Parts: sequence; structure tokens; C-alpha cells
Amino acid sequence: MKVGAKALACFVAGLFLFSSPLQANAYNGFGTKQTETKEEIASGVSLRKERYKNGAVERAIHVLDIFYRHPSIDLELYHLTPLGTVKPASQHAAANTYDGHYVVGAMNASFFNMANGFPVNLIVKNNEIIHFGRLGPDANSPVHAPFAFGVNRNGALMIAEFQPTLKMIHNGRELELHSVNGERQYREAVLYTSAYAKPTTGASPYVTDIVVTNTDKSAKNFS
Repeated sequence: MKVGAKALACFVAGLFLFSSPLQANAYNGFGTKQTETKEEIASGVSLRKERYKNGAVERAIHVLDIFYRHPSIDLELYHLTPLGTVKPASQHAAANTYDGHYVVGAMNASFFNMANGFPVNLIVKNNEIIHFGRLGPDANSPVHAPFAFGVNRNGALMIAEFQPTLKMIHNGRELELHSVNGERQYREAVLYTSAYAKPTTGASPYVTDIVVTNTDKSAKNFS
């Protein structure tokens, strides 16, 4: 990033949320709005604090409003390496603030599996699959529909449905793959790359592991 009085909105561990993702001013599911305050925390970035009441339930909503096209603002995707390690967003923000690179906002942009610390959502950066994620079995799951939000190749913000297709082709035969660097479930084929956090795939005597070498494409990128 260029040295100078730049403001950065940094979004942690997932495809980032931006501006007002919940559209709290138009969503009545929170209840009746009781109060609202707005504070400009950097040029082009404001923090709105809203309080709602729905019967006996009170909710506090914080909305980070970002003028994405502001010349002093960048959006960054940040994640810990290896995946599976966790740290509060405030510590991420502090660790990534230095001369010429000032973090004004950080938020989690993925649900997490609390058992292993891995994000649940698909994470892609510069056309590289950082984490494939996993959809839940029903609408009660945190992530049930294949939707993602982020910045496209033209620098525009977008939210869209995605339909991933994973397969391995060898001598004309196709094998369906179910995930990348994820937990292997019953009767699933998982692709493991050098980005996998653990030293082994954790294979049992009932699992077959195949090591593929001398490929002409990186398994981490879209083909």
C-alpha cells in the first residue's frame, strides 16, 4: 500500500462484508429502532450504532458504512496461516496497522466451525481457493445456500450465487471431488494441496490416498 495518510478497511477470515450488509435501516426483523448514532471514524468510513427493540428482546447493531470508491480506502481480505487458528478481530486490526497502513475497521466475514476453528464459507483470493467451505444440510445451518460476496475482476462489489464443480480427470475418467483441504466425510473424495494445515490427511486403514505429481496446473487455482 502507498505510504501516506491512507485508511484501510480490513475484513478478516472470509470474503469481506462491506458498508451495510444487513441493511438495518430497511430490515424490520430487528424490531423497532430506538436510537441511532453515526460517527465518522475516517474519511469515507462511518460507524453507525443502532438499537432495536422487539418485545422483550433488545438488539444492538453496529454498521460500518464504507465509501468503497474513496481514493484513500482499500479493502483487504486477511486470514491467519494456517487456517484453523483463531484470533479476535481487534487483534487482527492491531497487528496489521503500521506506518502507511492504518486499519479502521475489521470484522469476521465467515461463520466458523467452533470445533476446529476453520471457516465454513468459501474463501477465494486472486482466483486462488484459500478454503472451499462446506454447505449445511438444511436451512437451519449457518451456510445453506451457495452465495458469496466480494470484489470481482473489475474491482466492482458484488453478491452472487456460485455453483462449484470439482472433478479429477485421469485417462478420460472423471472422479467427483467434494471439497478442497476440508474434513473428509463418508464416501467423499477430497483434494489436499500444499496449503493444507495439517501434516497428514488423517487417513484411516479404510481410506485410499492418491498422490498426484508433475501436474501442468496448480490445484489451488480455478481452471
